[in-house]
Amino acid sequence: MATNAFATSCAAVIVSLLATGVAAPPGAGASAGGDGTHPEAMLKELPQGQVRVDALDDELIMHTYKSKGFAGGSGSVTTFIFESDDNLLVFDTQFYKPFALQAKTYIESLGKPIDKIIISHGHPDHGFGYAYMKDLGELWGTANVIEESRQSFPFYAEMLKQRMGDQAAEVMPIDDLPIATATLELG
Repeated sequence: MATNAFATSCAAVIVSLLATGVAAPPGAGASAGGDGTHPEAMLKELPQGQVRVDALDDELIMHTYKSKGFAGGSGSVTTFIFESDDNLLVFDTQFYKPFALQAKTYIESLGKPIDKIIISHGHPDHGFGYAYMKDLGELWGTANVIEESRQSFPFYAEMLKQRMGDQAAEVMPIDDLPIATATLELG
């Protein structure tokens, strides 16, 4: 499947799945089973999160990584990994370092090249984790997402630095904010 066609196809699938509740994070209760899972879904427990694996059709598998977050639920974020026969497409990269690194390890365990890493919108819980995944591929976003990231990421980084002090740099990319450089054209 061509690169842009693959990305566009996956973007359309994820929007459709989110709208119907099929892609609800593990335990969200929005899918057919009422408990956040499908009978065909395979769940994998990881030290700091959970992955649900759904075969969407004969050619596309969706891996949904949901981090557990810190005590109180802070930092719980979802990363979607679409797997074709040839490659992977990653949507959103987590917020904090420990969860981004676990998601990265899981992505690498799939053993396929990454076509694109896409940030869905310019909030740090969807893109800060890219700082720890840079070696996997280029970060993509729509023109609006790139602009939103440029405007909001420095603000959020400063706010989190004030809240967390020196610990902030241990869990997030305070001095190396990830801004998408490649523009994704949908349609």
